[in-house]
Amino acid sequence: MLDYNHAILSTADLPGLLTDKAATEGIRLDTVPFIQTTALANDDLVAHIRALSHLNLFTVFTSPAAVKAVAGAIDHVPDNWKICCLSGETGERASRLFGEDRIVAQAPDAATLSEQMIQLQLPTVTFFCGNLRRDIIPTTLPKAGIAVNELMVYRTVLHPVVITEPYDGILFSSPSAVESFFSLNTVASATILFAIGQTTADAVKRYSDNTLVVNTGVGKTALVSTAIEYLHSLKSIA
Repeated sequence: MLDYNHAILSTADLPGLLTDKAATEGIRLDTVPFIQTTALANDDLVAHIRALSHLNLFTVFTSPAAVKAVAGAIDHVPDNWKICCLSGETGERASRLFGEDRIVAQAPDAATLSEQMIQLQLPTVTFFCGNLRRDIIPTTLPKAGIAVNELMVYRTVLHPVVITEPYDGILFSSPSAVESFFSLNTVASATILFAIGQTTADAVKRYSDNTLVVNTGVGKTALVSTAIEYLHSLKSIA
């Protein structure tokens, strides 16, 4: 049996390779998904997405679930789409399914992505989103004269779970996961909280004043690496 120095909890699914990586660093990494996403695939929606796939559009994606839902509804790569998306898992999936050359703007958070789209002076964007999408893009772009056409393509459902085991750190990958976790749980004062970006960090701050580390890299892999490095730094200080 491995002898672990720390235990951390991820509130989202993670690849097994990241769990293995943490184990080699003496850290047990448990994953308990606190949200579930489901693509919306009714006939009218699929027909609408397929019609859009033939148009010249600036499209916006802020979650990998949206990319997956749209890609699953069409039978070809849209030749005339220019894509604006968040970096990390969303950008990686958009590049893989639609082509890296179609991405014209990419940023780690919605506020920065909005700034990039404003700088591009886009006339209109089509925002593929979920039912719990944040207000940043729909409120920021119209103020700059950019029309936002929203199309809900997936649904997020909170899946709260009671956590009884103490953890040295907890990883949050989305504001929805933050809401779900804190709906049933509190954290010990010594627990370090890790957020994948500023939007998620802001959500954490609404529930806890614990030490909060905001990941400066991109994606879940970087978030896990940040947590490992931070916990190791605590050990070296001690």
